[in-house]
Amino acid sequence: MANLRKFIYIHVACLEGWEQVYDDIISFIPIEERKNIISVVLGDPGNHKLFNPTLVRDIGTDYDEVITLQMMWNHAKYLKEEAHFYYVHLKGISRRGVIRECCDAWRQFSCYQLFRDINLNERLLNKYDCLGSLMLTNPLHYQGNFFVCRASHLRKLPYIEYRSENRYHESWITCVQGKYVDYIGNYKLINLYENKIHPSNYVVSPWYVEQVKLPHGTTHLPITARCDI
Repeated sequence: MANLRKFIYIHVACLEGWEQVYDDIISFIPIEERKNIISVVLGDPGNHKLFNPTLVRDIGTDYDEVITLQMMWNHAKYLKEEAHFYYVHLKGISRRGVIRECCDAWRQFSCYQLFRDINLNERLLNKYDCLGSLMLTNPLHYQGNFFVCRASHLRKLPYIEYRSENRYHESWITCVQGKYVDYIGNYKLINLYENKIHPSNYVVSPWYVEQVKLPHGTTHLPITARCDI
């Protein structure tokens, strides 16, 4: 499944200072892949340069990322071929002070992991369903909600709805049976709102968790293993 089409969805909430964060995210995406960006813009972007803004709307104070995930889900649902879907957003845009600095480091770390090796992503997605970093269980999710997955995986997911609990949105991508890869199986849990994370502290060592459905709609995580790449 090498050389499949790629779609890079960026959720853009036009809060104060969003332009700098958006440009920072773009800097991690290889130049040859920027034609694949789909910027879902909520609010007024003014005259700032955007890559393929497919939705620009004034939604008042609601800047929830669910609308972008819904668009991505719909895109995959009606796409007839296999493809790879990336999802990133302006993590930390509403924070200030030291917490903002930590969120900036968190966002940059996640972008680095996601775009550092597109060829590795393609190889892993030949065998696994979804890739990301900083993976936690209970529920299974990628901290920060940055990931790349197959279109066929998105089509298996239920339609995502608005909920007040953000953990629901983060665990949506991992809520069905599948094999979920963490780029850094050596990750040690830290509070990322209080600590700055840096790629040099973590070796790329992909591991996966296989989530299996049980009767009555429950799930468990029976397998944790080193990825075969």
